[in-house]
Parts: sequence; structure tokens; C-alpha cells
Amino acid sequence: MSYAQLEQKAAINNSAVPFQAGLPDGELKIEGDDTGLGFNLGVLLEPLEDLRFGITYRSEVSLQFEDVAEFTNIGPVLQGLLNLTGLAGSHVNIDITIPQAVMLSGCYQVNGRWALMANIGWQDWSAFGKQDLTLRSTNSTTFTQDLDYKDTWHFALGSQYRFGEKWLWSVGAAYEFIDLGNARINQQGGPLQGDLQGEYGTNVADVFALNLICKF
Repeated sequence: MSYAQLEQKAAINNSAVPFQAGLPDGELKIEGDDTGLGFNLGVLLEPLEDLRFGITYRSEVSLQFEDVAEFTNIGPVLQGLLNLTGLAGSHVNIDITIPQAVMLSGCYQVNGRWALMANIGWQDWSAFGKQDLTLRSTNSTTFTQDLDYKDTWHFALGSQYRFGEKWLWSVGAAYEFIDLGNARINQQGGPLQGDLQGEYGTNVADVFALNLICKF
């Protein structure tokens, strides 16, 4: 069972509407929470005494957030348009999918002291990037926003060394490939000053991690 809360805010450019030049931005706010059900499956295989393989699957979880669209600081002309179209006070449904994931792991006990481990993981983030939005007012409208998220892959290698009855050293490295898709940035003000906009072709973030853990 998964519980999630959503709080989404969007600035509304009052100045872009005729006869509202110079007005500060308004705001659209949507809040909601929901609970979704999913499941985990796992299988552990031991073909040899010192060799183990495992695979786990986490299902996707569907969530639906419902709220009444809350508009604040809206200019009079735009407010009239919202009232005319029935969007003011409309009910909003946002459907989001928590991605499914698969992890394949292996462990080989070299001897009484050394062990080698590895895993490969996949997460279905492309499903998370597709969000269905429904506006229920005088005329209900449904559309899907595709954020163009890409699936992610995770690779890791590690080893353990036991040099005492109660001491175990663990060391490992992980690599995760994250494709951000066709990211579009258009921000004015805020922590990133200026106007950053455009479509970028090289939106790949590679994460490398190295850690050393002592357990006793």
C-alpha cells in the first residue's frame, strides 16, 4: 500500500491577457492525497552452495488526486473568462502512476572471508511521465501530459570481506543511467535568475557512487 500527497502550484501571467498589463502573477493551486495498492514478488535461487541469484519485482501503483482548482490574485478580465468557461471552481483529477521496477541480484561466496555481489535494476519512469488530467466543469475535458521521461537502468558491483568474527567490510560502486528526455526550461526570477529556455539534446545524467561500510 502506498500513500501519496500532491501539492502543485502554477503561476498565471495576468499581464498576458489584454487590459491587464502590469498586474502581478496570479496562482493556481491544486492539493490532494490518495492511497494505492501494489505488490512485490521475489525469487531466490541457489544453484550452487556458494552461489545465489535473486530477482524482485515491484508493481506499478496508480494514484488519483482530486481537488477543486483554487485561483488567487486573478485579474478581472481573466477571472471573467474563467467564470464564463466554467473553469473557475472546476474539479480537477490528476492520474499518476508510480513506476514498476525489476531488480536482478547475484552473490558468490569466494571463500570464508570474501564475497562478490552484483545487481542490475530497471525502473519504468516513462509511465510516470504520462499524467492524465481531467477538468470537470460545464464541459469536462481530459488530456494527457507526456513529460517524456525515460526508463532508468542501475548497475552495481560490490564485495565483502570478513576479517573477524564481528567485523565485515563492504565496498561497492553503482552506476545509474538517467535520460532526462527533451527537458524544457523557462524560468524568470527565483533561484535561477534570468530567462533560461530552449530544448537540449544532451540531457543525460550519469551517477557514480562509492561507499565503504563497516558492520559489527
